[in-house]
This record gives sequence, structure tokens and C-alpha cells, in this order.
Amino acid sequence: MKFVIDMTASMQPQLDAVRRAMRQLTALLGADEARARLRYGLVGYTDVADQCAGCPFELARDFFPDGAVGPDRLRATLADDPAARAGGGGDWPEAALEGVAKAIEGAWGENTLRFVVLIGDASANALGDGKGGRLSPESVRRQADAANVRIVALHAEQALGAAPTALQDAPAQNAPPQDAPAQDAPPSAAAAAEASLPPREDAAIARRQFSALALNPGQRSSSYLSIKVDPEQPAQVRQQYYDAVYGLAEQLSLALNAVRAGRVRLGGGQADRQADRDDRADAVPRARAAADAAFDAALISYLGAPAARPRDITFWALDVDPKDMVTPTLEVRVLLEKRELENLIRTLEAILEAFLRAKSIDGPTFFSQLQAAATSAALDSQLDYGTARSIAETGLLPRWLATLPYRSQIMSLTPERFSEMSADARDRLEQSILRKLFAYRDLYASDDWIALWPGADDFDQVYPVLLSDLP
Repeated sequence: MKFVIDMTASMQPQLDAVRRAMRQLTALLGADEARARLRYGLVGYTDVADQCAGCPFELARDFFPDGAVGPDRLRATLADDPAARAGGGGDWPEAALEGVAKAIEGAWGENTLRFVVLIGDASANALGDGKGGRLSPESVRRQADAANVRIVALHAEQALGAAPTALQDAPAQNAPPQDAPAQDAPPSAAAAAEASLPPREDAAIARRQFSALALNPGQRSSSYLSIKVDPEQPAQVRQQYYDAVYGLAEQLSLALNAVRAGRVRLGGGQADRQADRDDRADAVPRARAAADAAFDAALISYLGAPAARPRDITFWALDVDPKDMVTPTLEVRVLLEKRELENLIRTLEAILEAFLRAKSIDGPTFFSQLQAAATSAALDSQLDYGTARSIAETGLLPRWLATLPYRSQIMSLTPERFSEMSADARDRLEQSILRKLFAYRDLYASDDWIALWPGADDFDQVYPVLLSDLP
């Protein structure tokens, strides 16, 4: 779990809260157990040079570039490293996207569940804002998806009725931090400079950006928490963020311990809805809910990832009776959400359209037709057609299809194979695609869908689709 924290002058209460949470977590779990169960990283971010007077560094800094550390090391860094003290600043937007990107690109442990906890009180520099930003929340989200990183965002947002100043309580640079709550201090000049833009307007931008970053795959809602704070009460800010950070770290630790003990219990979507509420004063239930939702989604992806068998183990599995090879003894089905089936229908329609256009021309043109059909169907424009060697590698079909235990003629189709197919083979493939497409449309329009929890909307309903019926 890597903390990505705004380290401009307004953020010292939040840094104090993380340090205190690490001390309490170590005390709760025991130092050895805490080190073995959860490892931590720290990335600080500030802003570009001309908007960062007095900042401890520019843009973003990875404090542990060689890999994650135990909670005691993280706490010591926050306490003793001068660069990990909040200071400086200029306008409201900061280099939050650069900070998250640096965390994603940094060192991670092998075979681990990966989480980033973003903590900030201001929006991120946007493309075209004159500060040279090259990132967007969507591009950083795609980076996180590619690296299997889940993001939880904690946004310090000024409570209604609070004075319109920056969230500031940075002590003097030479003042040693304490684990106990510090005395409230008046806002500094740097904080006043940051307050030159309307904080409510900036908060709305930050809310949209942080929510997009924390919209993790496999979750119906974002792991974004708005924590309403009063900048004139920094001790209260410390306590609120301590509650949230400690709740997140403890819940992830408890969930991981349960899995190691063989007790896998997924939240069934309830955590998603609780985490998405920002109208509750108590940050602890919402932080725990956000941790549960992110952990559930990460665990499903982790368990579903393809893995190589150990080299010393060989085994065979047969899904039919060797004495009766005709009668199947095992029927494998995949639980599919209605929205996933809708995406499959649109994708197969695009593949079929490209297939029909390219039946009389060479293989490479089939992929050109596929790109054109996908664009006209408003499918993802970021798909990779240039270097893809098969339909599976374009990313057009969902990645989870590639992890299923079956071979797919459609997904393995390459330009070379397409160009080598006879007319009869192309007709058979066309008929196969049409049969699946007609079956999907009939299923989509049927009343056979099942709601797994009360109040589930239509797109959340599921149906057990035969493995052999997938494309």
C-alpha cells in the first residue's frame, strides 16, 4: 500500500495522521506481523517550480524507490526526513496525477495485491492549464489498470460554514513532529497564497478527478471519500484523517489475514454503496467500506489471474467419464452481468461487420476494418490495432475472457490465419459468430436474469452462461 500525499503547506495535519496511524497499526499487529502482512510506500507531491515557493521538492518524490517498507520505517521517514514535511505552495492545483503515476511506476512486491491511497486537499494540474501537465485522470487510471493497482482517494474538503482558507497547520520546519496531536496553529503565508482561488470551485474539480482515479475495475462505484474538514481546527483534521487512514490499513490487514486463513468472504457490493456516501460525519465506516470494496475487486482479479503450475507438479483433469465420452459430467458456466453481455454484443457486432467487409480481401485489411467498425460502434478508441497479433491482443474483447480455461477461435484469429482461411472456413466462422450473436440478443431480452442482492438494477443482474457459448 503506497500513500501518495500532497506535501504542500496545507497538508501537515494529514501527514501527522498517517504517521500516528502507522504507530498504532504496529502496536495492534505486532511489528513482525505488521511487516509480513502489509508493506508500505510513500510518494509525496507538490507542484511545478514556479508555483512551489518553499516546497521541499518539485512535482513528485518516491521516498522508497527500492521497494516497500514496514510501518515503522514509514513512520520514521515521516518523523525525521525534512523532505517529508509539508511546506510551500502557490496556486490551488497540485501535481497529484504525477504523484499517483510515480507510485504506479515504482517498485512493487511480486505476487502482491497493490493499493494506492491518494490524500490531498486540492485539484490536480489539468491538461492545457499552462503548467505543462501531460496527464489526465483517465490516462493515470489506465496506467493503474495495466499494473493491477487499486486506488482509494481521501479528499480533504472544506465543510460548509468553514472559513474559505487553505487547510493549513504546518509547524516550523525545524519543529520535530510528535505522534500526539499538536496544538492548533494559525494559517501560514503559503496557505494564504494557496487560498487565492475559490476553494469551493477547486474542490468540485478535485472531486471529479479523485473520483475518476478511484473508479477501480470490478467496482460499481468509486473508492473516493470526501472528508469534510474545518481548516481552522487542524487537531480535528488530524483526528479525522487518522481515523480514515487507520481504518483503511487495519481493514486491509484483517481482510488479508482472513484470506490467508482460508476465510474468503466478499462484500457482495454492499461495501461499494457504503463507501460512496460522503454525508456521514464518521470517516471510519466509510474508510473500512472503501477498503473492503477495493480489496474484494483486487482479490477477484488476483485469484482469476493465469498462473503457471509449480514445476514439480503434474496433473490431469477430465470433464467427462472415460467410459462414457458422449455424456458430459461437468458443465462449466460463467456468471455474467447484463452490462458485460451488452458489451459482448456490441463487440461481436463490430467483429462481424469487419469480417463481412474483409471476406474478399487480405488478412491485414481485416484488422483495419475491425478498427473502423469498433470506432463506429463507439468502442474504446485506445485499443491497440497496430501491434496486435490477434483479436485477443487488440484489447477489444474483455481481458477476463483470456483467463478462462478454453480455446477461442475468434480471440485467436490473426491476420495471417484469416488470409489463409478457405471460403468454406470463413463461412463456418461467420455462422459461428452469428449463432453466438443471436443467442446473446435472445438472452439479453429474456426475463431469466437474476438479481444477487435486493435493489440491484438491471445491468447488475447476472446469468450463468455456458463456457462454450462465449466468443
